[in-house]
Amino acid sequence: MSDHDNFAADKSNYERPALKIRCGRNALWRRPCWQGPNASGACGGQVDCTPIQRGDRYHCSRPLRAGGVCEAGPLPNGKCVIQRPACVPIATIRHLRNQISLIVGIFVIAALCIFSLPGAVGNFGTALIDPGELSSIHAGYTQAEGCGACHSGHDNSGFSWVAAAFLKNEMSENCLACHTLNEPQLGPHNFPFRHEFSTQTASCIDCHKEHKGKMANLTNVAQGTCGNCHQNEFTSFVSQHPPFSDKFPSSVPNSIYFNHVKHINEYFSEPKWTKKKNRDADFAHKAKSECTTCHAVQITAGNEIRPRAFEEICSGCHLHQIRDRDFIFAMPDTFTPFTGLLLGVTEDEEEEDEATELHTEFIESLAENADEIIINKLENMTAEQKFINLFEGLGPLLIRQAAQKWADGDDFELDMNSDLKRFGWLAGEDENGDQSLRYKPAAHADTVLRSWFDLLLPLRHIESIDGEELDTEIIERAIELLLDKQEGPGACAKCHVAGLTDQMETAQLHSPVWGYRGHVKRLFTKYTHGPHINLIGRTRSPDKDCGNCHHLDTQSDYAKYFDNVNRLPQDFVSNFSSISKDTCVECHRKGKVRDLCTTCHQYHVSLGNKQVFRVQDE
Repeated sequence: MSDHDNFAADKSNYERPALKIRCGRNALWRRPCWQGPNASGACGGQVDCTPIQRGDRYHCSRPLRAGGVCEAGPLPNGKCVIQRPACVPIATIRHLRNQISLIVGIFVIAALCIFSLPGAVGNFGTALIDPGELSSIHAGYTQAEGCGACHSGHDNSGFSWVAAAFLKNEMSENCLACHTLNEPQLGPHNFPFRHEFSTQTASCIDCHKEHKGKMANLTNVAQGTCGNCHQNEFTSFVSQHPPFSDKFPSSVPNSIYFNHVKHINEYFSEPKWTKKKNRDADFAHKAKSECTTCHAVQITAGNEIRPRAFEEICSGCHLHQIRDRDFIFAMPDTFTPFTGLLLGVTEDEEEEDEATELHTEFIESLAENADEIIINKLENMTAEQKFINLFEGLGPLLIRQAAQKWADGDDFELDMNSDLKRFGWLAGEDENGDQSLRYKPAAHADTVLRSWFDLLLPLRHIESIDGEELDTEIIERAIELLLDKQEGPGACAKCHVAGLTDQMETAQLHSPVWGYRGHVKRLFTKYTHGPHINLIGRTRSPDKDCGNCHHLDTQSDYAKYFDNVNRLPQDFVSNFSSISKDTCVECHRKGKVRDLCTTCHQYHVSLGNKQVFRVQDE
C-alpha cells in the first residue's frame, strides 16, 4: 500500500464549498483523492503530482499532505509514475439543496399566482396566504382599505405579489402617516448621533411584528432584537449589563442648595436646632425619618420625585429669614449699590465731591417727580418695561415725602401705625437705625426681588446696550449684594445662588434658574417610582421606604460645589451614594422580575400620534 493509501479514508484534504461537485472516488472506494476535482468539473486525481524538471532530470512534487515524495519518482519523460483511472465527480449536497430550493420556490410562486387570482379558488386561496389577525388598533385603522393600507402590492394582480417578493417593500412610510417621530425618523433611536451609527436606518417592522392577534402588544420586542444593531448582545442583566456610572442618578448639580445630611442629622435631630425660635419641631421630627414629608410621592409617580412647595416644607423654619433681609434701595446721605447703579457711580467714586453733588441732586429730583426720574434711569438698562415689577407697590407720594424731608436735612417718619405697614415699600428709620427707602419681602418668591435679579444677572454677559458700553464694575457691585448669602435681600442667595449663577447646558443661556432643575433626562431610559415603592416596601424594609435605594453619603462634601464661585458641573457631589447595579439585580434577575432590555430602555425619542383635522367642504 502506498503512502497515499495510508490517509484516512473518510476525510478530504480540501474544502471547496462554492463548487457544485466533489470527488467521485470517495463514493466508489471511500477514499477521496487529496486534490479533488478540477474547477471545470473534470477528475483531478488521475496522477498524484506534476513532476518538476531541474536540469536534465524530473523530480517528484507530491506535497506532504498527499504523502510526500514517492519512492519510484517520475518517469524519464516527466510523467507521474502513479497513474489512476479517472472518476466521475458528483454533485455536492449544497448544490442539491439549491436545486431543491429553486424547485420549491417556483412551486410557491406558482401557488401564489394561482390562489391570488380574484375568484379563482374562492376563500380557499385566501386562507392559504392569510398571515393572521391584526392587533385591535390597526384592525380598526385598516378596515376600510384592508391589506392595501400597508401592503402596496396587495390590491394589484397576482403577478405584482410575485414581484413584491423580490423588491423592497418599505412599509415605514405608511406608519409615519399616523405616528410622529423625531428626526431622523428612520434613524437609530430617532436621534442625531455623531458617529458612523448615524448613517444606518431602521424599519418599523424590524422591531414591531403584526398579525399576532387582536390582543397583541406591538411594543413587546423580543430580547434578541436589540442585538441586530448593538454589537454587545445582552442576554443577562445580571452578568452582562455594565455597571452604572459613579454618579448615578445624581450627576447634574442641584440648582437649589439643600444639604440632606445637615438637615437630617443636625437640623431635624439636635435640640439646639429643633428648639430654636422660629423652628417647627414637629415637622422636623417627622421629616427626619419620612422622605415623603418633603417629597410629593404619588402611586403613579414617574422618574422624578419633586419636593413639595416652600410654603409646605420650608416656611416653618426659613420664612423669618426672608422677612429679616430688607432690600435697601436708597439712603439720604450715602450711595447704595442701586443708587450707584442708576447714577453710574462706582464705589471708589462715591466720596468725590462731584459724586456727592450728583447724589444730592438725585434725592432732590425724587421730591419733585420720582416716577419720571427713575424710569429715565432704567431706560439705560432697557428695563423700562419692568418698572412695574421692580417697584411694585411703591407709591410716588411715599418717595416724594421721604425725599423732601431728606433734602431738607430732616428724618422722615411714616404718619401711620407701623403695625399696619409691616411689608412692602417702606421709608424712614430701618431696623439698623438708618434712614432709607427700602423694600421688606413678605413671602417666598417675591415679585419685586425676583425682578431685580432677572434684570441685573443677564447684564453680566452684555458689554453694551444700543452702542453704549456698560460699566461692569457698577453692575457687579449690585449683583454681589443680591447674591450675598449672609446680607443679600430676602435671603434669596442662601438657597438659590447656584441656580442664579450657573451656566448649565440644561438651562437657557444666562437665564436665572429659580426652581429645581429636575432629574437628568435620559432619552432612552425609563423608570417609574410608583410600582417600585409599592413592591420594595413589602419585600424589603417597609420602615426604610425610599432609603432602600437612596442611601445618605455622610462623607460627601456637598457644600464644596456651592461654596466655589468658579464651580464646574463635573465637580458636583450628591448627598447620596450612587445607586449600583447590584441594587436592581436584587429583583431583576432570572426567576424573579423580568430583565429584558425593554424593561428599562425605550427605543423611540418623543413618540407621538399625528392629529389630522378634516375640514368639511362648504
